[in-house]
Amino acid sequence: HNWMSADSAKAAAEGRLDPYMTGVGDGDTRIDALQFWGSVSGEMLREWGLPKDQVPDPAREYDCEVWLIDNTVIRAVINPDDLGRKPYAAASYEQVPGMFWGNSVVDLVADCQDACNGAARALMNNMGIGSGPQVSVNMQRLADGEKITQMYPWKIWQTKSDPFGSTAPAIDFFQPNSNAAELMGVYEKFSVLADEYSGIPRYMTGDSAVGGAGRTASGMSMLMSNAGKTIKQVISNVDGRVLEPCLERLYYNNMIDSSADTDLKRGDLYIVASGARSLVAKEQAQLRRNEYLQLVLQSPIAQQVIGMEGAAELLREGAKGLDMPVDRVVPPVEVLKQRWMAQAQQQMQMQPQVGGGQQLADGTPVTNTAQPLTS
Repeated sequence: HNWMSADSAKAAAEGRLDPYMTGVGDGDTRIDALQFWGSVSGEMLREWGLPKDQVPDPAREYDCEVWLIDNTVIRAVINPDDLGRKPYAAASYEQVPGMFWGNSVVDLVADCQDACNGAARALMNNMGIGSGPQVSVNMQRLADGEKITQMYPWKIWQTKSDPFGSTAPAIDFFQPNSNAAELMGVYEKFSVLADEYSGIPRYMTGDSAVGGAGRTASGMSMLMSNAGKTIKQVISNVDGRVLEPCLERLYYNNMIDSSADTDLKRGDLYIVASGARSLVAKEQAQLRRNEYLQLVLQSPIAQQVIGMEGAAELLREGAKGLDMPVDRVVPPVEVLKQRWMAQAQQQMQMQPQVGGGQQLADGTPVTNTAQPLTS
């Protein structure tokens, strides 16, 4: 138990006592083992008990899995993956080509964080120095027994005359300059740079002090949408660096395993995790659809061209993108046609008769039978 050096660092980070000092606690009977995936020379694998048929060349490096407890290897097997892949997958906020570990938000803003911390320390020191006056005392002119380490309101200072005849005061007070405004400007500048480097602007967390386009609802929506692209890129890293490798290993295992279902053995498949990309595509399509709908609603000519059926279809597609009950929000075309026919009949009934309401003696309305002129 607790034989790895990382245990002490982990315990310190978690606020626990050093396991080397306390030993095994809480009745934990588990044994700590270190699992290693990587290349090992054939000579070492033979020393650990692997047969020669699995390790024919002692000078060759083999991809294998090794378990270590203290100084003893309890398990050493050749990597069962024919392509030598390791069963690990990781994604970072920012990927670094060729490296397992990437950059986190802390790594991206490390320089800005150091500058902000330095400005904050200088600000606190300046605030302390400039919080009150400082005193310059001529020790030769102070009376015997006068304490210069104590200063309080209404204190009486006992001084002597200057033996050289100087008229300068024995005690001089001066106020150090306060550079709080300049230091706060430095802090704010690097704080804004941290937002740019990390891709997470402060208005994403609810900061309302946004100028420019952020002063309007539509402008803020555009800023939020653009800022969300960084988060979607991070999600895309998870798709490409975690989900795709895991699904590929599962797919190849099904292809190689003879006991797997024959319906799973298809050689024309390629794993593509398109979760984040599909979200971005749907969002962009929804934005373009809303812009087109606004154009149609604001243009009478466009309404005449596409008709009420086309406008209803646009509204229906927009409701789908908002996860709304489409059939309850936008009725089907058949229902809309019935409504339009009923409205047309009602308008025809409400229109005045062509004859101006004149009637014959028997009550028959007078109708105009004249034909319209044509050019």
